[in-house]
Formats: sequence, structure tokens, C-alpha cells
Amino acid sequence: VSGVQSRRTTWDEWNLHAEASRVTRGMRMSGPAERIRLTDMIVFAAVKQCVRIDGPATSPSLAAEPTWSERRYTSRAILDAEQSLMISNARSGEGVISIPAAVADAEAAVAIPDSRGGKIHILAADQREAVVEIAISGRPVDVLVGPAGTGKTVTLAVICRVWEAQCGAGSVVGLAPSAAAAGELAQALGMRCEITAKWLWEANGPGAEERAAVRARLRERCIAFQHRGDRDAALSAATAIRRLDGEQRRWQLRAGQLLIVDEAAMSGTLDLAALAAQARQAGAKLLLVGDHRQLGPVPAGGAFGLLVRHGHTTSLDGLWRFSHRWEAEATRRLRDGDPACVDTYTEHRRVTGGDHDTMIDAAHEAWAADRATGRSSLLIAADNATVAQLNERARTSRVHTREVAESGVELRDGTTAGVGDLVITRENQRRLRTPDGNWVRNGDTWQVTATQPDGSLTVTSSGRDRDTPVPACSIRLDPDYVAQHVQLGYAVTAHRAQGATVDTCHVLATPAMTREAFYVAMTRGRQTNRTYVSTGPMIDIEEHQNAPAELITPTEVLRGVLANEGTERSATEQLQQRYIDAGLPGMRPRQQLPAPRPRGLTQQQRPMSQLGMQR
Repeated sequence: VSGVQSRRTTWDEWNLHAEASRVTRGMRMSGPAERIRLTDMIVFAAVKQCVRIDGPATSPSLAAEPTWSERRYTSRAILDAEQSLMISNARSGEGVISIPAAVADAEAAVAIPDSRGGKIHILAADQREAVVEIAISGRPVDVLVGPAGTGKTVTLAVICRVWEAQCGAGSVVGLAPSAAAAGELAQALGMRCEITAKWLWEANGPGAEERAAVRARLRERCIAFQHRGDRDAALSAATAIRRLDGEQRRWQLRAGQLLIVDEAAMSGTLDLAALAAQARQAGAKLLLVGDHRQLGPVPAGGAFGLLVRHGHTTSLDGLWRFSHRWEAEATRRLRDGDPACVDTYTEHRRVTGGDHDTMIDAAHEAWAADRATGRSSLLIAADNATVAQLNERARTSRVHTREVAESGVELRDGTTAGVGDLVITRENQRRLRTPDGNWVRNGDTWQVTATQPDGSLTVTSSGRDRDTPVPACSIRLDPDYVAQHVQLGYAVTAHRAQGATVDTCHVLATPAMTREAFYVAMTRGRQTNRTYVSTGPMIDIEEHQNAPAELITPTEVLRGVLANEGTERSATEQLQQRYIDAGLPGMRPRQQLPAPRPRGLTQQQRPMSQLGMQR
């Protein structure tokens, strides 16, 4: 159950069977029959620890019990985590700092310089109201939600300034889902930012447990040295203990701090609940920032969407990124899954259709033309296989124009990286440090400046956004790292592109793409966002992922993409919906979820009290 709930919010018995098979894979059995019996026994025991979220029937007119393969489950841990987040978002005045409205409004009215360039930002009305609302709320958990291009990062920068003006320097800590995103957030906010998973590992996870074990051993040695009269050894042990305590404090919140989680929709439910518990115990405040209509988390998710739809939420509505007003409005409809927006993009010549290979060529040529004119541009695909094709196409073209050396170092996916190539590092490596003190992050883009016979690369940092000045810092990547964790960096998936802002964006769309991935991809560019729709069969994918024969036009393919919603609802919402669909009185009226309400800054929603969850 623990393994399944780490990846899914809800599951069926097939998922439990798969997890049971995985954990018993290394056990020796007398034969297949014994392995099947063991797996069945594990699943039988696991089901008893799960919570059924489907009623005895999906319709009041049906009396049949769902078959074993149709039964849906969740866990008490998932439901409790969702419940704790809702309660923390509903309450206020529990020791959390509330900044006076006049102080917050005065700070929000002051222009803020962009730490990544020479721009000066003055907050719009909705951004200013969001700053004040979050500052004065006094809630342990607040939520800031906004579509792509609403200026969430600028708003966060002002929130940080307001908080530090009241609570002192260092009173704000930022978290992001990846190392590259954490680095960009740190640069934008001018403060310390970490990876969410790294923070949890060090604060309450294995990192903290290991330090505690080492500390206990050191304390025993210190006492033993004192009994023997060895003062120098005792002092050395005491010094080591103080260093460990200092390291642990680095990963602990203190009263009055503000913990910001950027791209919170990409964080799992259990992770968000753990952060909320840590903030609550310390008397700190947790601010979740993101968009539930963009890409979701790899682990079990849905909690951020639950808070947006049923909790106290502060919203940003103004779209400031896009140069064309029609495109800004089209992205709103795209975000909602309105198929009519496809016609808008088509009318403005932003949609091109054709067979897969032709679309790869067209997307690459348009991307290369934009870069040739000095514009920053992204080339985005839905899957890694298409990214690899685009990377190979881009490199072949650059070799032909002699921008890139033909020979070089072979990478893990079989491609070659030579002098002049753009590459992406795919694993965090804190031991590899650049001269300015930064380290190699998963998702960083570099340009190859030299190749070595042993397979190592010398690379120079390269920013994705021309508004982000990146110092020319060189570093040598060792052969083992290059062989395992480096790939060409001309094209990226939507997951890697989320959070980036460039001048233009070129998106290769396929029928297998989800609405969330397409929305993220089509909102990265300020000036232009174009899509190249593959209407023919694709290679290197499963047959069921290809478009059916009737989907022959780009419009129909894109409408299918908009209908393909990829994010999972919370277990609490799925449980409520099952009761509604079945017409069952499983939850008493006072225990039901509050109906979603229009987002606003003055909404007064009642807290969601204990739900009547039934095993």
C-alpha cells in the first residue's frame, strides 16, 4: 500500500498486484503456483488496509457490486493528508504572523527591480491585492493560483519583500520541484531556494535520521572521553555535535518564517502535507503557488487542485506575458479545455498539420529561423522519443552549416555531442562546482566548448531565457557523468519547459499529448506560440497512441488533445463524486465538501470538517 500510494492517489487491485509482484520479485519460489499464492495473499491483506472510494453501485438503479477489477481504493494516509491541508487552509490566528494591511499595501505599492535584468515592475491591481491578502490572512497554509503569464514570480518577489520587512532578513525560504527551477526561483527572488524533495529528505527524512544517529554516537563518545579525562577528544566530539546541530537547523523552520513552494501543483499530496506539518509545528506559514491546470506531480497528487477548488484561494487573473491580446484570451480557453480556441489559433496561422516527419522538419526550421534573428526560442515535444528526433534533426542541420563539430562524444541515447552543441545535464551533482560557486543541476543547459578523448566534456553555462543573464562559467563534466546523464539540449519536453519564458515557442503536438502538457507548451512564448500537429502515424510509439483513421485534420487532433485531461483529482473529491453518482447518503450534509466558489479575495468559506470516510 505504501508503494502504490507513493505514485497514485487512487488505485485498483491490478495496481496492488503489480506492486506485490515488484516487491517479491527477488524471492525464490518453488514454482509459479507458489508465487501466485503469495501475491494473492499480499493483495488480500493490502486491500484490508485500503479505503474503498466506490459505493456498492455507481447508479441508484443498479444493485450489483462492482467487480474486483472495477473497485477503486485509496489509503487513510492520503485522505488524512488532504484533510490536514484543508484544515490548515481554513483556519487562521493559530500563532501565524499576520502583517498589518497598511504595511503590506505600502510595500506592495513600491516598484520592484527585476533581479534578472534591468526591468522595473509595478504591481497590477490583482497582484497587489494578492500580496495584501496573503500577508494579512494569518492562515497556516495559503494558496496563490494563476494561469501562465499572470506574473506569479513578480508577485512572489513582493511578498518576500513584505515578509522580510516585517520579520527580518532570512525569514523567507523557497522550494521548487527541480534543481533548475530552484535556481531560477532563487535568482528571481534573491534568496535561498532548495529542491522540495531535498528539503524533506534533510528536514525529516533519511538525512535527518542519519545526522541523529551520528549525533547519538558522538555523544556517547564525548561522555566516554570525559570519564577518561581526555579533554581534547571530548572537545573534538562536542565540536562535531555542534556542527551537526547547525546543519540540522539549516533544514528546520522557525517561528515567523514563510515557506514558499513554487509550482506546488507538481508536488505530491504527502509531500505537501509533510511541509504543512513542519510549518505548523514551527509556527511558520506555508504558501503554495502554482496552477492546477498545468502539469501535475509524478507522485500521488490532487491536493493542490482540491485546495484551489474548495479552499481559501488567492487568484491572479491578468495576463501580462503575451504580446497579442487575442493570444492571451485564447490561452484562457485553452486552459479550460474549450475546443473553440483551436479555431482561434488556426485563424491566426498558428497551427500547421502534416505527417510526423514533415512536422519535425517544419518545427525545427521555424525554431532555427527565430534563433538566427537573435530571439530566444524553445522547441517542445510531448515525449522523449520525439525530443530525441528533434535533437538529432537540429544537430544534423548545425553540422551541415558548420556551427557544430561533426565528431564528438557519444551520449547515452546514441547521439553525439561535439564542440558547439547545446546539451542538458540530467542529474544533480553538487560535487561538480562552477567557478562562481554554482553546481551542476538537473535541467541546466550548457554549450560544449571542448571534447576530450576520455569522453569528458568542457561546457559553458547557457540560459534558456535571454532576459536571464547567465555568467560564462565553464566546467568539465567527467566521462561517467557524460555517459549517463547528458543529452542534446535543442528540444525539451513540456515538463522541462514549465516555468520558462522565451520570445517564441514551437510545439510538436501529437494525439497522445494531454491538455495540461499542451497548455504549458503553448504559453512559453511572449511573441509567438506555434503548434505543428502530427496527423499521420508516428514511429517508436505504441499502436494505440497513434491517431485513429478518422482524426485526419489538425483541428480534430487538437480537440482530442484538449479532451485528454491528464491530472488526477484528489481522493476526497473522487469519494464525494462516487456518492453523488450513486445517489447515496454516504456523507451527511454538514460533512460534504463545500461547493466550488468563485475565486475572490474576500470569500469566507466554512472549513471542511471531518469527512465521513467509509472503509
